Amino acid sequence: MYVRKISQEVDSEVPYHYSSWKNVDANYKKAILATIAHGCYKDVEEAKKHPPESLNPEAWCKLIDGLFTTPAYMNRSEKNKANRSKQLYGSYHGSQSLADRRHKEVTTRTKLLF
Repeated sequence: MYVRKISQEVDSEVPYHYSSWKNVDANYKKAILATIAHGCYKDVEEAKKHPPESLNPEAWCKLIDGLFTTPAYMNRSEKNKANRSKQLYGSYHGSQSLADRRHKEVTTRTKLLF
């Protein structure tokens, strides 16, 4: 699945005090799973029938046909998939460092307290 998307959703929805996904409240899990499940399709035709809310159906079909199903894109996706499978430790930060995320969280919580 999309590791960055999942990690972004977890970072934005789940408070940091949970030590494990097993301990996360079910309401948080449901919200995250509902958000990320939208992008899981069995085939191209099913994907075309379920455009994201941010795109109209015609633009979504053009994006699928003009980008996602092209040989160059498919080749790059397969190479990326192979490279990700070689990683011993995944990165779940996205483009923001852990220090930046923690600083932002602490700053936000501090502002709420005072």
